[in-house]
Amino acid sequence: MAKKKSTKTTSNAKISKSTKKKTSTKSISSEKISNKKTTKKTTKKNTEKTSDTKSKIKLEETKDKEEQERIESYIKAGEIAQEIKVYIRPKIKVGAKLIDIINDTEDKIIELGGRPGFPVNISINHIAAHYTSPLDDTTQIQDGDIIKIDFGVHINGYSVDCAFTINFNDEPSLKNIGKASEEAVKKAISMIKPGIMTNELGAEIEKIVKSYGYKPIINLNPIQRFPVSQSSCCLRSRKEPFFIPSEC
Repeated sequence: MAKKKSTKTTSNAKISKSTKKKTSTKSISSEKISNKKTTKKTTKKNTEKTSDTKSKIKLEETKDKEEQERIESYIKAGEIAQEIKVYIRPKIKVGAKLIDIINDTEDKIIELGGRPGFPVNISINHIAAHYTSPLDDTTQIQDGDIIKIDFGVHINGYSVDCAFTINFNDEPSLKNIGKASEEAVKKAISMIKPGIMTNELGAEIEKIVKSYGYKPIINLNPIQRFPVSQSSCCLRSRKEPFFIPSEC
């Protein structure tokens, strides 16, 4: 009888050990599954972080590229505008037709690799600014006229503006009107820097203009600026559109 009890005890001990082993195996398996899940979550988070980082880098690179294009476009447009200013000045003379000067200016801008930023304006005497000849305009420059020419050049939609005055009037009270404007503009340009307020520039321009005995024009309606693209409508009806190719 004693032997039987011992056998049963031994058997129970084996069952207990087997149960422990099974429990331990299950516990290890659960830990492995848990570790796998944690690893997957960590990997997913790392992947998301890497993806976000790549997206941010790509976005920054795109912004840098766009900024570089913007700066280069403005510089190129400015260089063309300076060439146009030198090119067109001798053509502004008594007897010249406004429409011929306008077309010549716009054609030269295109020849140099730019596009007109807006229709060329030639304003005479009491017309302060922003007059553009219609196609059939026969107006000619007369002796005694004060001519203001204003033109723009754009590259990739980034437009610069250039204007100057030519005086064919010998009237003593008007002989320095062009000089006053030029001096005021040069002074304003020399003051431009990051943080400068536009009203500071305006105040200096007004001061110089008044020092010559003239009054600055106020409340002059500006030309509204819009984004320029190749699909934009023609700004003026010409044989050739400003933007080539165009859907005008």
